[in-house]
Amino acid sequence: DTQVIMVSVDPRRDTPEKLNEYVGFFNDEYLGLSGEYIEIFKFATQLNIAFAYSPGEDEDYLVSHSGEIVLVNPNGEFHGFFKVPHDPVKMAENYAVVRTRWD
Repeated sequence: DTQVIMVSVDPRRDTPEKLNEYVGFFNDEYLGLSGEYIEIFKFATQLNIAFAYSPGEDEDYLVSHSGEIVLVNPNGEFHGFFKVPHDPVKMAENYAVVRTRWD
């Protein structure tokens, strides 16, 4: 009953088709979301997630972002980070502990 959502921070290039294809490389059950830049910026700020654009010509710009995985509880509230480097075993253990607080 956990939903993984990958949020694009590059709505200019990440069309719904591209985002769907990218997310599918990870897992077909994951969701990919995008939107207007200002909405993504507000969302990222609320979650304390950093991203930045490096200028380039036309579509030739870079987008840098952190690799943290944000944990949001079923009430839509920030609950924590899984910071890089990700250790799947520790992540699973920590998630199991945190998850018991939601039931």
